[in-house]
Amino acid sequence: MNWLFTAIAIVSTLLIVLVLLQKANTDGAGLGGGDSIAMNNKKRGFEKKIFNFTIFIVVGFIVLNLIATVAR
Repeated sequence: MNWLFTAIAIVSTLLIVLVLLQKANTDGAGLGGGDSIAMNNKKRGFEKKIFNFTIFIVVGFIVLNLIATVAR
């Protein structure tokens, strides 16, 4: 059980770092009501790899926490 909490701590830290590495796609259009549909923001290269890896880590984080919940 100790290995599970260690794995959750490592995955949580990695998830925080990955989220902080991602570029913020805000241009003030959220609250002020700008036209965000016309923006053409496609992820390419390293940014796309970070985004996909973040999704993978989120799924792992969810699975580890479900295992920890069931194991109690």
